[in-house]
Amino acid sequence: MCFYFTGPIASMLTNKYGCRVVIILGGIISFLGLLGSNFAPNLYVIFVTFGVITGAGFGLVFIPAITAVSLYFDKKRTLAAGIAASGVGVGNFLFPAMIRWLNNLYNWRASILVISALNLNIIVCGALIRPVNTFDYSKEKPKVLDVTPFKKKGYWMLSLNNFLFCCGISAIYIHISAFAEDIGIDEDRSALLISAMGVSNLIGRLLYGILGHYSRQNNIVIYTVSFALAGVTFFIIPSMTSYIGLMIMVILFGLFSGCFGTLLVSILVDILGLHRFANGYGCLLLFEAAGQMIGGPIAGAMFDITGDYSMAFYIGGLFCLLSSLAMIYPIIKSRSSSKAKDSEITQNAEKHGSLILMTESNEKSQEI
Repeated sequence: MCFYFTGPIASMLTNKYGCRVVIILGGIISFLGLLGSNFAPNLYVIFVTFGVITGAGFGLVFIPAITAVSLYFDKKRTLAAGIAASGVGVGNFLFPAMIRWLNNLYNWRASILVISALNLNIIVCGALIRPVNTFDYSKEKPKVLDVTPFKKKGYWMLSLNNFLFCCGISAIYIHISAFAEDIGIDEDRSALLISAMGVSNLIGRLLYGILGHYSRQNNIVIYTVSFALAGVTFFIIPSMTSYIGLMIMVILFGLFSGCFGTLLVSILVDILGLHRFANGYGCLLLFEAAGQMIGGPIAGAMFDITGDYSMAFYIGGLFCLLSSLAMIYPIIKSRSSSKAKDSEITQNAEKHGSLILMTESNEKSQEI
C-alpha cells in the first residue's frame, strides 16, 4: 500500500526536480529498506523496513519512470508504454523463482541482501534518463501541486474506472488457487494458474502496446471493451470444472487486463496533457489502492456468507463491468472532441482553398 500512497508525493517531486532525481532517490530509499530488512531482528521491524520504506522507494521510482516514457515518446508513446510495462510482468515472473533458488542456496537474509544489491541498478537506470524540457511539449510549466485534474469530468471517470477495476481483480488473485483446489485440482497445479496469469498479462501488455500504436484514435474504446471482456471471464470461471478450462480463463483474463498498464498512459495524456500527467497518475494510484483495499475483503465476505467462491467471482466480474461503463463519458467526450477538430480542419481547408482560388483569379486578371 505504501507504493500506492507515495504516488502523489512522487508526482510533486517529479514536477519539482525532474524524473532522473526522483528515480535515483527512490532507488536509494528502496535499497536502504531492503538492506535494513536483512538485519531486522523480528517481523515488526520488517513491516517497517520492507513494507513501508521499500514500498515508498518503489513508489517514488514508478511515477517518474512512467512520466519519462511519456515525455520521451510522442508518436510511439503507446508502444513504448507497452514495452516498459512488460518489465513489471517479467519481474513478477522471474523474481519468485530466483528468490526460491537463493533461499535454497543460502537463507532468506542472504536472499534479501542479494536483492538489495540488484536494486542498486535502479539508481544506474535513473542516472541514464536524460532530462527533457517540458516546454518542448507544453506552453504551460507543470505545477508542483496541481488540482486541475480533479476539475475534469473525464479524469474523475477514469479514477472511478481504476477504483472499480482494482476492486474486481482482487477476487481472482486472492481466490483462484483456492477455487481450483475446491474443485479437485492439486495444490501444485493450482499455484501455476497465478503464474500463467502473470505470463499472459505480460504478453497482453506488449500486444496492447502494438495495437494501441496502430490504432491510436481508438485506444479508449479498446481499453473499455477489454475491461468488459475481463469482467466476462469472472462470470465464466465458476462454471469451469476442468483444469484446462480454468487455465484458459485465467490466461484470457491476463491478456485482457494487460491493457490496464499500457493504454492507461495514452488515455491519461489525452485527458490531461503531458504537463499534468505526473500529477494525474500519482493521484490515480490512490484510487487503485482504495480499490484493492476494499475489493479483497468484499470478495472474502461473499465466500464467508455463501460458503462458495462463485459469488466472489460474480462480484469481481460486476466490478469489472462497472469499470467499463465508467468510461462511456470519456469515450463520448473523446468522439465529440475529434469531430470538433475535424470540423475545424475542414473549415480551415475550405478557407485556405478559397483564398488560393481568389489569388489565382487575381493573378489571371492582372495578366489579362
